[in-house]
Amino acid sequence: MLRLATTLFVVAGMWQVTQARTWEVRPVQNAHPLRDAIAAAGAGDTVHVHAGTYREGVIHLDRPIVLSGSIGYRSMAKAREMRSS
Repeated sequence: MLRLATTLFVVAGMWQVTQARTWEVRPVQNAHPLRDAIAAAGAGDTVHVHAGTYREGVIHLDRPIVLSGSIGYRSMAKAREMRSS
């Protein structure tokens, strides 16, 4: 019985509860906030990208993350304009 309790204790100690984080990204001049947030995000985290212009270059995704975005007023107007043409 002691052996079983010790085994359960060791196995229970190996469980790690991780909670996904949300990273908020806004455009910043002369910086790479999107690339930095993706680099800092862990598997399962969400990177929420606010409306704006991002000049990031190539970004590599090497783990499962969620990318979400906000559509700003100008972005919506531009999308409507592109659909109608």
